[in-house]
Amino acid sequence: MSTQADHGHELSPVQSWVLTWARDIEIARRPDLSTRYAHAKTNLDHEDPAIAVEALRELSAVLDEARPRLL
Repeated sequence: MSTQADHGHELSPVQSWVLTWARDIEIARRPDLSTRYAHAKTNLDHEDPAIAVEALRELSAVLDEARPRLL
């Protein structure tokens, strides 16, 4: 699916805020995403770089999965 941003148009600040809000609501309403998100955030500053990198990957995956899909 494509968005306006994919076509060279930038989102307005309000549109960006709404998309961020919708993503955060999706994480909060889904226990699986909420648990993954919280676990990844706690490991971002881990002393083992491999664990920190994996936490960053997982956080990115959660945010991508929760991102609203636009028509």
